[in-house]
Amino acid sequence: MSKDKKKVQKMVPVSKKVEPVYKTFLYLMPQETSARALMEKLDFVAPDALEIWPEIDILEVTLENERTITFENLREDLYEEDYGILEEMGFKDVYLFEYAEEDRVMMQKVMGIYLEAFGGKIASDTDDFMPMLDVAEL
Repeated sequence: MSKDKKKVQKMVPVSKKVEPVYKTFLYLMPQETSARALMEKLDFVAPDALEIWPEIDILEVTLENERTITFENLREDLYEEDYGILEEMGFKDVYLFEYAEEDRVMMQKVMGIYLEAFGGKIASDTDDFMPMLDVAEL
C-alpha cells in the first residue's frame, strides 16, 4: 500500500501596493510666471525628468521613484472674486501643485528654490487661501 502524501503549500504574504497619499497646495506669486520659468529653476533635476505643456502652462517633474510633482497654472480657472482677493494680497499668479506625501523633502527643496527666486507664498487650496504655510510645513 502507498500512502498519499499531502501537498503543503507555503503561505506567502501578499504585499498590498499602497497608493501614495497626494497633497495639493497653491503657490501664490507676485508676478505672472510661466511653467517654463519654473522649470528653468530646477537645474538639479535631469532634463529628461522635466516636461512642460506651454499651451496649458503645466510643469511635471518625474522623480526617481516614478512619482511626479505637478505645477498647474490656475490663472484662467479663477473666479472673479479670487482675483480680487489675490490682488489685495499682492499676488498676480497662482499655481496648484501636487505631490506625494512621501516626496515632501523634494517638494520642500523645490519650493525653497521657487520662493527664493520668485517670492510669493504657499497657500491652502481654500476659498480664502488660508492658512498660509512655510516650506517646512509641506
